[in-house]
Amino acid sequence: MKKRDYETVSNKKNDVEITEPVKATINASGCDFFCPVDLEIPPNTSIYFWTDIKAYMKPDEVLVLAPRSSAGDYNLMLTNTIGLIDADYYNNEETEGNIKIGLRNLNPSVGVMHTPIRIMNEDGTEVLDENGNPDPQAVQVNTSFIDLTEHNTIKIAAGDRIVQGLFFKRLDTDTDRTKDKVRKGGFGHTGK
Repeated sequence: MKKRDYETVSNKKNDVEITEPVKATINASGCDFFCPVDLEIPPNTSIYFWTDIKAYMKPDEVLVLAPRSSAGDYNLMLTNTIGLIDADYYNNEETEGNIKIGLRNLNPSVGVMHTPIRIMNEDGTEVLDENGNPDPQAVQVNTSFIDLTEHNTIKIAAGDRIVQGLFFKRLDTDTDRTKDKVRKGGFGHTGK
């Protein structure tokens, strides 16, 4: 009997060979998802892509997608902060359970540089205080803006590990208030 694992969807969105998630070490908590295509994420921008991976699990389990710890080094986060994949997402009629990931580059696109400039007398000499020393008040600050778009664009190569998936037991409340609704799709399909 199948318990939980990952599979490649039959109706792929990416025309590439898909690597299914794997644990990096024997005792790793989660399996690393691999990026199927090259991505460039400009600063303050979000992108979404299909992994072409689906996950099956027991009905009382959930798959949690979390950023890999290295994502913090690049100011990269999941757009929904954490992904929750329910058991009934597997093989749903709209997406077949294809897991879609959204990433947001938190880096700024513009930097600010403040440069102190000494105010000089008309003859080019320094402004002095009453003791004959350079006046520390005789400074103005020039502010300039620097385009950081190229520097802060995050590049992810196909095959890079991007998020990790962890399976957990899902606990219900005593009353388990649910709608008698069958899942048809994903990414917010049940509404607001």
